[in-house]
This record gives sequence, C-alpha cells and structure tokens, in this order.
Amino acid sequence: MNFNISRFPFSVSTKVQLFFLWIFFLFQNWAVAQIGGQDSFAFLNVPSDARLTALGGINISAEPSDVNSIFSNPALVDSSAERRLSFNFTPFYAGISNTNLAFLYGKKWGGNLGFGVQYLSYGKFDGYDISANSTGEFSASDFALMGSYSYEFKPFRAGVNLKIVGSSLGDYSAGGIFFDFGGAFIHPKKELRIGLVIKNLGFAFTNYTPNSEFSMPLDVQAGFTYKFDKMPLRLSVTAHQIQGGDISFDNPNRQGTLDAFGNEIKEEISKADRFSRHFVLAGELIFHPRFNLRFGYNFLTRKELVLTDRPALVGFSFGGMLKVKNTEIAIARSIRNIAGGYTCFSVILDTRKVLKKRKKTVIE
Repeated sequence: MNFNISRFPFSVSTKVQLFFLWIFFLFQNWAVAQIGGQDSFAFLNVPSDARLTALGGINISAEPSDVNSIFSNPALVDSSAERRLSFNFTPFYAGISNTNLAFLYGKKWGGNLGFGVQYLSYGKFDGYDISANSTGEFSASDFALMGSYSYEFKPFRAGVNLKIVGSSLGDYSAGGIFFDFGGAFIHPKKELRIGLVIKNLGFAFTNYTPNSEFSMPLDVQAGFTYKFDKMPLRLSVTAHQIQGGDISFDNPNRQGTLDAFGNEIKEEISKADRFSRHFVLAGELIFHPRFNLRFGYNFLTRKELVLTDRPALVGFSFGGMLKVKNTEIAIARSIRNIAGGYTCFSVILDTRKVLKKRKKTVIE
C-alpha cells in the first residue's frame, strides 16, 4: 500500500492525525483478541513503574512530568521531565524480577528525545535432556532497548518509540523490532488529557526455532485523565485491547448451576461483562505537589484471577509518591490473587538539579 500523506494540502496537526488514523486501519485486520500467554514478547505489556502499577497497570494520560510515561505513551512526556532519570524494580514470584530504566535527554531535532531499557529476568532453571539426565543450569530473560521521540503542536502532541527486543531461553533466542505510536491532547486551561496509543506494532527478525509461530503483542489503547478544579482528585479511565472484540477467558472449570434434573448449566459471560474487561479505572489524591496517593481497578485482572468464593481485593492496586529535594520515591502494590500480589519500587532523580548543585559546591 503506497501512502504519502505529504501530498495532501493539510496542516501539520491534521497530517499527524491522519497518519495515526491510517496506521490504525492498516493494521486493524491483523488484530485479534488475545489473552495472556498467546502473544510473542508479551513482557512489553508488563507495567514499568510504580505509578503505572498503582493506576491499574495501564494508563496513557497520567502525568507529562513523569519520565516513565514514555513507556506508556511516548507523546505524553514534555520538557518538564527533561534530564530526569528513573529506576524501577518489581520483584515478582519465584525469583522473577522486572527492571526498567528511563531517561529524558531533552530538546533535540525540534522535539523531546528519551531512552528506556526494560529487562525481565526469569531466574535460573535446572535443565534435563529427554532421558532425564541433567544438563546443568540455564537462564531465561527478556529485554528491550528503546529510543523515544515526541513533538508538540499545541494543544496536540505526537510521539514514537522504537524498541529493539530480545528474548533468550537457554540456548534458544528470539529478537524483534517494535514501534509505539502515541498521540495526546492537552487542554490549554483545564487539567484534561486525552491519549491514544498503538503499542508494539512490529515483527520478529529471529525466532526460537524455524517452526516457532509469531504473534504480535499489539495493543491499541485510549483514555483520558481529568482533575477537578476544586478537589485534590485526578481520575483516569483507560481502555485497552480496543482493536479486538472479546478478550474474556471462558474458564471450563467454572462451576455452573444445576437444573431440576441435576444437569449443570454453564453461566455465560454477559456482553456487559465482556465489554468492561477492556477498561481500567484509576485515581490520584493530590495532598501536596510532593505527596500523593494512587489507586486503580483493572476489570480484566479481577475477572480472570478472582476466586468466586473468596474474591478479596483481586484487581485492585494502590500506592503513593513522596518527593524529597531532587528525588521522587514511589511504591505500589497490585493485588493479583487471594495469596497476595507484587510490589513495585520507583526512584526518579532530577539529574539537572543534582549536577547544578554539585557544580555550585565545587566552585565554592
């Protein structure tokens, strides 16, 4: 398909909007509903930092000054996050851990240039051959190296991430190249932000074996964030996997009701239930510019992981942020099952202020 948008007599902002619209329709026919475990390089959709974890795991319109937003929406981050460096660490179960780094270099080529690193380690395993003879230990991990660029044409913004992705499982490895295309609308007067992101659009250039199948971890997301004028409350609504229809999992082990003859009647998932699983609700209580609390609710997590007889707080997440001088510290907890969940830690350092302070000290 030969498409050259420069031939059309539109303004820059209109051309950018048409470009994203074209991308969406071009790959819409590739998109099918996916559930966990069916996509290649699915680690790309794991929450990167404490803010995102606390807000339900998916958010593309939260905070422009948060450098970690480049993982969610490359269009969102602006110059207020310039020279900020973040370190994010999430210890999962059984020795699995997720580590992320993000840095916004600042103005370059008329826009904002940033970088990111994602590394998910699955730990070490004992290897055995087909005859159950030990072959020693082996490790497994996934990683992504990312470059991010965003451009502002008020009140709109556009951004793109280029990700070089790799995965290793013992002697087997796979690699790919993926793009994130993001757009955002920032209201000039009110604290209202609207985002649209096409995530993980790309291909694998190597796979584990010649017979391995590739399934693109595509996720089209849309959402908004709004802060009430006279309330310290910021609310977000985000939809994910909107390129697909039904993302529900029909659990065959779910028990139904018995009719008068003792036959089991399976309860069907309603249309409203299937629709709700595309959404994540979140909020932030802003007590002070240097301190806030965060919370989120992920419908899909709730429906997929909850136990019917003991639902508890599965699907809920919460956390907080505290700024001390030039450092922002955040922590978040996501409840995944009745046995607990996982905790994410984030530290963001304003290197510009730190270096300026150090330079001043050296001169004195």
